[in-house]
Amino acid sequence: MARAREFAQAWAIAWPEAASICFTYMVTLSIFPAFFAVSGVKSEALGDWYAVLCIALWNLGDLGAKLLLGVERLHIRERRTGWMLAASRATFWPALSVAVHAGAGEAIVCTLSLLLGATNGYVGGGILMLAPQLAPPHMREAVGNLAVLALVLGLVVGGWLSFLWDA
Repeated sequence: MARAREFAQAWAIAWPEAASICFTYMVTLSIFPAFFAVSGVKSEALGDWYAVLCIALWNLGDLGAKLLLGVERLHIRERRTGWMLAASRATFWPALSVAVHAGAGEAIVCTLSLLLGATNGYVGGGILMLAPQLAPPHMREAVGNLAVLALVLGLVVGGWLSFLWDA
């Protein structure tokens, strides 16, 4: 019963961050890598390497953004900022869909892939760092556990949503 009470207290403190983390990773996994595998991303010049390049750029953006979070001045410091950044990632769904179906070209799709990775690294990592800081010291571990639970839930829901690209 004590663990349930602790979880409820952690939820009361950090539900906005949990929702932001869940949404961030849901968007990510609903697009990456399924979109590049099944949505018709094709290039005559790059052939089969086009999807590999897009995935590599996503990874580069993700890594670069997470490294930027090592600079204290670049941390997400407010819950509203975290939520707005997480919500803005929803624009990748229509942007990538339009880019591919309108034949926008390799450079645009690769840029969108890089930005998807960069926003995943920055927003996901930034909110995961912010959540425990908003809690009192005795609740930080519970809030961190809640953040990880939200991350896993986002990955699961995003994985389910990724099947819609093939529909």
